[in-house]
Amino acid sequence: MIRLQPHPQDSMTPLERAQAIAEGRPYDRFPIVPFLGEISARLIGCSSIREYTLTPRLIVEGEIAAFRRFGLDGLGAGPNSMGLAAALGAHIIYPEDSIPYIASPSVSDEAAAYALEPICPKASPSMITAKEALERLLDVSYGITGVGSSLGGPFTICAFLLGTEQLLKSCIRNPELVHHMMRIVTDSIKNCVDELAPLGVGFGFADPVASGSLISPNMYGKFVFPYMQELCSYILGKTGSRPSLHMCGNTVKIWKYILQLEICSLSIDNLVDLSLAKQELGDRFAIVGNVPPVDVIMLGNRETIFASVKSCVDAAGDAPNGYTIAPGCNIPLKTKIQNIDWFMEAGRTYGRRRYD
Repeated sequence: MIRLQPHPQDSMTPLERAQAIAEGRPYDRFPIVPFLGEISARLIGCSSIREYTLTPRLIVEGEIAAFRRFGLDGLGAGPNSMGLAAALGAHIIYPEDSIPYIASPSVSDEAAAYALEPICPKASPSMITAKEALERLLDVSYGITGVGSSLGGPFTICAFLLGTEQLLKSCIRNPELVHHMMRIVTDSIKNCVDELAPLGVGFGFADPVASGSLISPNMYGKFVFPYMQELCSYILGKTGSRPSLHMCGNTVKIWKYILQLEICSLSIDNLVDLSLAKQELGDRFAIVGNVPPVDVIMLGNRETIFASVKSCVDAAGDAPNGYTIAPGCNIPLKTKIQNIDWFMEAGRTYGRRRYD
């Protein structure tokens, strides 16, 4: 059986590092999370993103290859927002050479919305794929690194089903419909947690459509916060651990809500001032981010990548509840692998800690 080994440039395994951070002991470097997405397919020579996304064996091989090359601080698989939307009937296109996308809204009217029922994970192809991948990752990573499941985000999943424009209009014109759909999606996510929690995986959310760049703070408080609060508390009660959260866009105006969530970390878009996030949020949970994924990691060179990583470490490296070096969002699929190597090298250079 394949067993993972820690990166040769690291003094600790990811699990040892995470445990030391949690206990306030010395550790070798800040965690580094590059948000690779489907880039891992390229590391195993898989030219079909469609095949990679739908095949547990390839997902596992890609994660292993990424861990070996970059020395990641964790492994993971879906179902994510796309997989959960698919389980609820979304029309998804899986291209050969780019990431999956929604072809058209699957909930075309109120009747279709009220006909929706929470998913049964054991009958959902996307959930079956995710669970098989997670089980295999747990086997190969035992004692070395943690494994996480991305659950997407409830408001984003609703947008995939209803269409973003229609969802935002319905928040004003038909709030009862939005609450109904959020209830269905929330219960679906809880069903997934019930299915996956016994494996021992961690959980994370990413809810880009709930960003302050798209909806007002009042809309977030009304349509998103109650359900996210319920989900985070549910996961904490079910597993004893808090989930992570990634939010795209400018989230400053909804921080008053995010501060009330039972999360272990907040991953912040590069639109947000990282030092302000540390100041306002760092006493509550770990700060993650926020090197620009396009302008710096994809389009930059070694010098600009190193400078940006250093700037982020300078801004948030002393956050009271910890800091993780990461991009502001997923790195684009076509990014040169060399640029990701530079990002990881910069993280190890500027994230190095005193460790005896």
